Parts: sequence; structure tokens; C-alpha cells
Amino acid sequence: MTWTFDGAADAPEGVSPRSVTGLAIDFDGNRILAGFTDDPGTGTEAGILYLMDDRPFTLWTTSIGGPVNGAGLSDDASRAVSGSADGNIYSLNMDGVVRWKFETPGGASQPVNVAAVSPDGSRTVAGTQTSQFILLTPEATKIWTLDTDGPVNDVAVSTSGNRSAVGTAAGSVYLLNDQGVVIKQISHPETSILAMGINASGSKLAAGTADGRVFAFNSSGIMAWEVFLGGSVTSVAVNSAGNRIIASSGNTVYLLTGDGP
Repeated sequence: MTWTFDGAADAPEGVSPRSVTGLAIDFDGNRILAGFTDDPGTGTEAGILYLMDDRPFTLWTTSIGGPVNGAGLSDDASRAVSGSADGNIYSLNMDGVVRWKFETPGGASQPVNVAAVSPDGSRTVAGTQTSQFILLTPEATKIWTLDTDGPVNDVAVSTSGNRSAVGTAAGSVYLLNDQGVVIKQISHPETSILAMGINASGSKLAAGTADGRVFAFNSSGIMAWEVFLGGSVTSVAVNSAGNRIIASSGNTVYLLTGDGP
């Protein structure tokens, strides 16, 4: 272990505990974005974003209007995004200044469950508790909105935004092109999709489920393989080439090949 960072220890006096509710890292691994949410009822802002280097030295902190729900960082760390329970998607510059916030139609009654940014910073994706998947330009112009079959648990987007994906609590994976056209909807109503990952080109997609499975798909949404890990799969990630997939279940991290277990 290289280092640890205790967000609660860095919080103002009287703010404890403080939980990590969003995490992202840039391409080189020398910039880390961490989102913390304070306990309800504290006197400070409920959501705080930290950008740190790999020492870890805090480069900046920024308060947002509500609890942090997920965080994303572009490959060069020039764009950071966060979803929030206050119903907004936040985009920040590399110096921590909020470039814009995009309010969902329902505002605080439509919490943003998760947000991500494409590696090149050209697209921001987000999903809401009220079953909407949103794609935005770098200037916060909405490209499209997709109504899904349940609350959105996770989203993923390829480098150029040519493929994006969403996983829902109702057990569906949606794969879309850059025009918002659904290439395929894969339904598993017997479970919930908790985690999504996609590689740089959009050729390999992975999904983790509440009943302990990892699915892998190609760019057309055709399933390549599935594996059962045991407990709920809460995180998945795919490397740039698409030949490695990592997944977490309980206190265990699994490394899988892109071709299957």
C-alpha cells in the first residue's frame, strides 16, 4: 500500500463520519478525484470533491449543493464530473471551478445516482433515480435522454462517446450509439445491474449483477460470456484494450480475461 487518505480527518470540526461516495483516476494515475458525503445534519455542505495527486497532496476541494453520487475524471484530468442527490450534474475544470451544473427536470426530486465522463472529455453521461439516462456535450447541451425501465445504478461511456451503456435496478443493460439509438437492451429481470464498464473503443462491455454474475458483451450487445462470482458484484472496469476485466464482490477483487473466465 502506497498511502491512505482520511477524508473524515480532513473535514471541518464536528463533521464525522464522512463517507467516500465517488472515486475516479486519470490515465497516468497521478490525479485522483474523490467525492465525500458528510453526515446529514452537519453544518457544512453535504458534498465535497477533492482532486489529489499521487503523494497524496490536495490540489483543490470544491463543495457542491448536495451529497456526491459518483464521480468521473477524463484521461488528462481536465474535466471532472459528479452526480448529486440534489438533482444536478456538475462539471468542473482542472482547477476545481464549476464550469456548469445541469439540473434534471425534477430537480431535487430527481436525484442523479451516477455520472461519468468519456476519457477524452467530450461527453458526460449520467443516470437518475427516476429512470433517465442523459448524454451531454462539454458545454452541457443535452444530446439525448433515454427513459429506462428502472432507476439507473451505473453508466459507462467509451473514449469518443460512440458507445455508452446503462445498467438499471430492473435488471436491464442498454447499449447506445452516439446518436442515442438503443443498439440493444439486454434484460435480466431476475436481478439488478449494479456496475458497468466499457473499454476505450466501445468494443467490450462488462456488467455486474446483484446476484453475483459478470456479463461481457461486444459492441453490438451480443453476450460473449458470463461468470458467477458469488456475492453481489458492486464494481467492474475494463482496460483500454478490452482484454482485461476487473470486478469486485464482497471483499474480493477478481481479474478476468476479456475472452472469459
